[in-house]
Amino acid sequence: MKIVDYELTYDISCLFEKKIFIYGTGVYGNKVASVFSQMGITIEGFCETDPREKEIFSVKSLIENYDESGVLVILASEGHYKEMLNQLRPAKNMNICTYYALFISLYLNDGMERIAEEFRNNIQFFKKISIDKTAGTFWGLEWVGYYEVLSKPSSVWIYQPGKMGSESIYWSAPLKTCHFHSLARAFNEDSGMSDICSEMITKFKEKPIRIITGVREPIARDLSLFFQATETNTMWPLIFYGQCTIYLYGDYSRGDKLDTQILKKRICTFEKSLNDSFEHLGKEIVEHKSDEFSWFDYEIKALFGVDIYQYPFDKEKGYAIIKQDNMQILLYKCEKLNQLESVIGEFLDEPGFKLKKANQADEKVYANVYRGFKEDVKLNKQYFDYYYEDNPKLKHFYTDAEVEQFKARWGKKLQKG
Repeated sequence: MKIVDYELTYDISCLFEKKIFIYGTGVYGNKVASVFSQMGITIEGFCETDPREKEIFSVKSLIENYDESGVLVILASEGHYKEMLNQLRPAKNMNICTYYALFISLYLNDGMERIAEEFRNNIQFFKKISIDKTAGTFWGLEWVGYYEVLSKPSSVWIYQPGKMGSESIYWSAPLKTCHFHSLARAFNEDSGMSDICSEMITKFKEKPIRIITGVREPIARDLSLFFQATETNTMWPLIFYGQCTIYLYGDYSRGDKLDTQILKKRICTFEKSLNDSFEHLGKEIVEHKSDEFSWFDYEIKALFGVDIYQYPFDKEKGYAIIKQDNMQILLYKCEKLNQLESVIGEFLDEPGFKLKKANQADEKVYANVYRGFKEDVKLNKQYFDYYYEDNPKLKHFYTDAEVEQFKARWGKKLQKG
């Protein structure tokens, strides 16, 4: 069999040329069938591992009768797509993709004339409203974290940019920790929450605060964030695909004081292809200094007066513990996270602390698209240089040898010309 998730993102002609089967008869299966109906494409049928109805194919009968290159099977499940894939492994010739790959491909290729005009208009409509959905989803998630802070006064904050292993730490000690990514964004005048957040910060400063926060090799982190900001939903395929707003802030250019006029919401929209889209994200990061290293200026320095770059960091061990006033900050390097269980456990006062894997990109339904794109991505030189040409913040955490390894890895993917 051939997994075509990534290939589908830049060529969806096979949807009109192959026999389509949908593996899964639940909510996602019916949604996929509805999408094909709106496109004017007739599916060959549904498949289940253990079907209870005669008109539904079993995996065995599907492989026995339709294992050919002219067949495309859509895996219509988020939680069980890996098991489905394993069930289909005996197939030698058929094509396989996830419902995620189908939805993202339609989103990126919505201008294709073979797609019915009404359906193309449908996609465009949901592209527009997805921006508001992103903001709403972000604030919903962040306020859960804020509530935990207030309801668990002795908790340790897992407070950091996204895609640093924060959920792994949180779910390893959920009773002792709270998890969120931004306090500063709540001070944006557009949020309507700045007064409430000012009161929160005042209360926070009245008691001892312990924070766990981290850094990660930046391009790998940006790629991971790029896909984390995609999500699917049965409303129409996309609930907020294409909007990277959570960690794009704006220039921290007015000294130590947090300026709410600067912290504007930045929208990184997805373009005609994944590569164009990631290049757009990179340009946003460079233009507005919205990278992970600047996060410490926007957040911890601006709100609490702690400049982590004024404290030494053990690059070999991969962590530092910073103490200032009533704050203690455990700052770690993501690449060393699995070696720091005892350090984190001691900081949490949690004997026998063990990390649990959570929110891993390679485990998600977009894993095949993610994997293919990482291999194929082409990087803008300005974006590459922003991180790797004399970047003192990067070098605060990483050895010269590590930086050279990163440069060698990503330098191979620079755009030519």
